Amino acid sequence: MTEIITGKLNHAFVGALTDAGIEDRIRSVGAEPALGTPAQFAQFMRAEIAKRAKVVQLSGAREH
Repeated sequence: MTEIITGKLNHAFVGALTDAGIEDRIRSVGAEPALGTPAQFAQFMRAEIAKRAKVVQLSGAREH
């Protein structure tokens, strides 16, 4: 069931991100629309979390 919902959401996001008006709006704020599969997004997020975690660790930040 989760894969069905994830697939439908991904399809909707891809549709929105390929709309010229939305794409232009995203680019106008300095962002880059990124299309991909749910698996690609999960891989990207894992890499970002690992990268950000290292920065937080090096900063000495602590959780309250």
